[in-house]
Amino acid sequence: TLSNIADILNQQGKYSESLKQYEYVLEIERKLYKETNDYHPHIATTLSNIAHILMEEGKYSESLKQLQHVLE
Repeated sequence: TLSNIADILNQQGKYSESLKQYEYVLEIERKLYKETNDYHPHIATTLSNIAHILMEEGKYSESLKQLQHVLE
């Protein structure tokens, strides 16, 4: 799946490529689950994965914002 590709890129340390892939996954999930307003487990997981990538890149404030959005 697309998320698995992003996972592999992340494991390889290709954070910018992984981030782009997760953002694409998020775009698709938001279309599929638009009635949930981001309150769907798949969207929460993808947002969390994006936050992890941002943290790996040292973008802590952006990562924190993503994680706070997941918890809302």
